[in-house]
Amino acid sequence: MDAEVAIPVEKYITKTVMNPVKKTDQGSSLIEVLVALLVSAIGFLGIGATQTYNLKMASTSYYRSVATVLAQNMSERIHLYSEIVNVSANKRKMFECYSCILDQRYQNDVRNWQSLINGISSAEKSNASTRVNLLPDGEGSVERVGNTYSIKVRWSALSHSGENMAVAEEEYILVVKI
Repeated sequence: MDAEVAIPVEKYITKTVMNPVKKTDQGSSLIEVLVALLVSAIGFLGIGATQTYNLKMASTSYYRSVATVLAQNMSERIHLYSEIVNVSANKRKMFECYSCILDQRYQNDVRNWQSLINGISSAEKSNASTRVNLLPDGEGSVERVGNTYSIKVRWSALSHSGENMAVAEEEYILVVKI
């Protein structure tokens, strides 16, 4: 029993291991990897550009909302003063200079409203570090023609036209009839 029995190894090795690797089965070439990388880079640049545009639109929407709230605030002040003047018209004998006081208060409110738009706290106008810019380069004005008030709020905003970014003036106008 000293004789060794030879077992053929070829029987146990699968066919795929025995076949040499063909040239078409070698995997991705360097060119294919570079093309895939280029396509991915273009996709990521598109996502970045979309995000930038969305941020710009969000800031534009925010500034328009602030302008609307500020104009509505002034409208409510105008309505308040008009109601007080109408009530006090019947009692003018008691308060001869009441309308003068109301006019001064109204003018003071308009100045405070304008300083709020301009970003200057009315309590601390001398201290420049307390500025809060609600609107960039904001301006507010109130014009009266008869019983109609025109409340205008203006500010600077970035304008996107094509590939150029520029600063454009935006304006919100609220017309109030009393």
